[in-house]
Amino acid sequence: MLLDPKHLLLLAEIYDSGGFSEAAASLGTSQPGLSRVIKSLEERIEEPLFSRTRKPLELTPIGKRLVDQGRAIRNATKRASESVDRIRSGDEGEIRIGGTPFFMDGFMSSLFAEFQATRPNIKINITHGYPDDLINQLAGDRIDAAICPVSALDPNRNLDFRPLIRGHNLVACRVGHPLRSKKNLTAIDLLDYPWVAPPPHSPLSEDLKNALSSIEASNINIAASGGGLGSVVNYIVHTDYLTILPHTVVFALRRQGTLSALPIEINHPNRTLGFLTPKQGAIMPAVEKLSDFLSVKIQEMLKQIREHESAVMETK
Repeated sequence: MLLDPKHLLLLAEIYDSGGFSEAAASLGTSQPGLSRVIKSLEERIEEPLFSRTRKPLELTPIGKRLVDQGRAIRNATKRASESVDRIRSGDEGEIRIGGTPFFMDGFMSSLFAEFQATRPNIKINITHGYPDDLINQLAGDRIDAAICPVSALDPNRNLDFRPLIRGHNLVACRVGHPLRSKKNLTAIDLLDYPWVAPPPHSPLSEDLKNALSSIEASNINIAASGGGLGSVVNYIVHTDYLTILPHTVVFALRRQGTLSALPIEINHPNRTLGFLTPKQGAIMPAVEKLSDFLSVKIQEMLKQIREHESAVMETK
């Protein structure tokens, strides 16, 4: 037997309001109309819902059960309406976002957590990838947004790019590394120590090649390669190895007091790190809110980032 959920909602409203007249007033309908609904429901189940001889209204056992179901439907409907309002306002939803591994893990993840701290109904699903792959994922609707470095964006891709921060790489090392105290540090000094290379197909890997080619270092000692950010940082803090990392990552990890950078300029491509979204179709409000939040937070942090950069580049 299938019952009309609307009938159960009305039954709960009648009982909780204290009577047919009261329910009709709160619902903006007529008392005879409500009476017809209850009569139809009673005929459907072949049982009375109210004890007709008692006042105030008293439910029969089956009436009590159906009122409980009506309240459950009412509560579910209310929660659904509230959920729709939160989704439309950008305070609820699911964001599928991709980004380059080191930048996402070393810098962006803490900002995501801060964003979610006041928006507990937003879920963020993070995937890792490099720019070409991320752009293809956006085109295939596998992610809603990407945060990655972009040097030139193909206009045929139909993507919007919102700049967040310029890309800048540093030579990272442990705190207390011998080169940190060396006077008149030059690029040639970098060849005296082994290196931990970023993943082979990452933008950082190309940046490392370009940086070292500028000092004519064709045979550097690569002690390890291919690991994620955690393994690279562990290598660096426990050895005198060197690596190349985005300045934002070095900035974020400085609080641990174990990672530092060498005061030396290296060649790196002119890139901007930003927020990529498809042009076609409406962007989810939660994605828009995340983009706005990141723009504001990074702008607030820029002064600290510049101060950190200046401190790193001071010669010893």
